[in-house]
Amino acid sequence: MKVQKRHLILVALLAGATLLVAATAYSLFTPYERVSDDSKTTAVGTIISEADAIKAVRNLPEVSQWIALFNDAGGTSPKTGGKPVLAVDSTVDNSYFVHVYEDMPDHISTLGWYVVDMKTGEAFPYEDSPLFSKHGPCYGPPEGECGE
Repeated sequence: MKVQKRHLILVALLAGATLLVAATAYSLFTPYERVSDDSKTTAVGTIISEADAIKAVRNLPEVSQWIALFNDAGGTSPKTGGKPVLAVDSTVDNSYFVHVYEDMPDHISTLGWYVVDMKTGEAFPYEDSPLFSKHGPCYGPPEGECGE
């Protein structure tokens, strides 16, 4: 009876060790990277989060220079009292559309629309993006911009 218990314990330990080795090997050789905690990994690879897309746009020189103008109390503009806003508006063709604008008390003023590739994290002004060359100036937000 004692031999059977030892044998069962040994088999259980070996089975557990085999599962641990298999799980470790799987995690070492999967072809995906995690960009951030809220990124999504799919069958085609990593898709960056909306927060990472906004960071990519914020790091573009023209956007970071524009944000630096909001240097009054509370991060507002000393001229208008508005605040800078960067927001993901929608997703199209594996890209995030990011709207960059100043939110003022009575209206908004758009700095620009930006596209961020969900897989690479590359950010472009919409006019310089692959989507613009594929779809033209009337594709994507803002809807109806071209009188449609």
